[in-house]
Amino acid sequence: MEDQGEPGIAPQPDGADTTFATRGPLEVDVHGLTARFFLDIPIDEVIPQRFLIQAERHSFTHCKAWIFRNGTDDGRDIDLDEWSPVDMRYRGVFKTLAKVPLFSKGLWEGGCELFDYEVGTKNPRVQAHVVYALLHEIGDMLNISRPTSKANVIFYPKPRLVSRALEYWTGYREKYKDGPRAAGFLSLDFYPQQDFSISLYPVSTTTEAETFSSCLREKFKLILGQLLLHLRPLRAPGDKLPDQEVFLVGLHGSKLHILRAFFPGQKTSSLWCQRELPMPEAFISGLTFQDQPPSPPASYTSATNDAQAYHIEQTEDAPEHESSTTENTNRPRSQSNRFYTTENLERIRQHLEEAKLSTLDNELEVRTFRVLGTREYDLWNQKDFKEAVHSLAALELYLFSGEARCGGIQEIFEWNPWDPYAGSEDSNPVESDEERTARLETDIQLEQRMFAEQEEDLRREELIRRADDWEATRCSEALRSSGEDRIGSLSESDATSECWDWIWSDDEMDANETKDTNSDTDENIMGQLDSGINP
Repeated sequence: MEDQGEPGIAPQPDGADTTFATRGPLEVDVHGLTARFFLDIPIDEVIPQRFLIQAERHSFTHCKAWIFRNGTDDGRDIDLDEWSPVDMRYRGVFKTLAKVPLFSKGLWEGGCELFDYEVGTKNPRVQAHVVYALLHEIGDMLNISRPTSKANVIFYPKPRLVSRALEYWTGYREKYKDGPRAAGFLSLDFYPQQDFSISLYPVSTTTEAETFSSCLREKFKLILGQLLLHLRPLRAPGDKLPDQEVFLVGLHGSKLHILRAFFPGQKTSSLWCQRELPMPEAFISGLTFQDQPPSPPASYTSATNDAQAYHIEQTEDAPEHESSTTENTNRPRSQSNRFYTTENLERIRQHLEEAKLSTLDNELEVRTFRVLGTREYDLWNQKDFKEAVHSLAALELYLFSGEARCGGIQEIFEWNPWDPYAGSEDSNPVESDEERTARLETDIQLEQRMFAEQEEDLRREELIRRADDWEATRCSEALRSSGEDRIGSLSESDATSECWDWIWSDDEMDANETKDTNSDTDENIMGQLDSGINP
């Protein structure tokens, strides 16, 4: 796309405040498809606000990692070898993060161009291990699982440290395999039997020097490869493909980001059928929605000639009513089975959020798609690390809510229906912001107090163990320096003499051996022979 008028991208000087994200949308071209990247987008435009609120209900999204417990803003100033033996959360994340090369700039600032292989013994491929450890920690604390139609079989999210190249399509019979290898995946797995695994989103890391436009192009190829994995399980004709969305988690050194691309079904169907299909549009408040807005529920009617709206409800006294009678229409509102319940209002907000997400890809060109990117979260920074954990937890909640437009997990929820309003995330009692904040602070304080007590117990046990070891060593040294340590049958003189001197006394044996030796000399033998010859 650079030869088509795209402004050149060069490394910025260290003192410059200008970033690539402030230049507006960045366009890259992949075999005729154009991706427009909008970076530093607020997280609530990437992940629905409702799931961000759900993630805030979990106390672990507010807890500080041990490395930030003492108010340290930069985790690089802490000695990781002194990590608490009690609070082991995120220990593997930061232990692995310490082995990642340090980049002078973030990815949105063109840091991929300043990549230097001479960074000591640090391996850039360790970045994949950091994302794997972080997703594993979040998954364990979030503990999401959904039932299936089979007895005692569930499916749950599982990070996988698998490097795999993804095939992607740009149209009918337009297949390519020149994309980069993904550094890992978040997949959907089953327990206890492993029937099959479904990829939910890939992981991308910086492993070599390249231009910023080339980096975005490679990420879009990964997104297209994940889109193909979403579409393959769907049982839909080629001209009626549903809307799909693709997420990607990337890591550049210690800075993490999340990308989201939206693919309207009308566009993907047009690419597959190689012809432009009509686009149904409905203009509401000046916004263009790709889908028709949700129709009002059956219990709500509005008169065409009158601006007043009436509610028709069913009660135990009058289970059925005729909508044509004035008496039934103007009756007082009942307090039971009303439409404006918490669940119905939640569903309305859900439809509005879906419509809002649909407008994020308001590109008129059929071969142009929009990619949104969050800001970069520095995992060594206390505030950024907390926001990164919160965003990844909200993304996982969204994927396993049954509302995400990801083909593989959509098919699983179609086989195994699940009511999100009966789940643990939506069954919590309604509480105000003050009550929720107070509850979270109480939970965090109790957890910190528990950790402190356990650490104090371990410290006390360690002191007792060291004192016992020192006393045992002192007694052993004292015993060796006294006579009680020697063998009782040996005297002090025997103990200091050579071993062959005191094993036995052989003076008499030496004398007898000498006499026998002298009697066997040659002269005696010859004398005996002479006396035998001359008698």
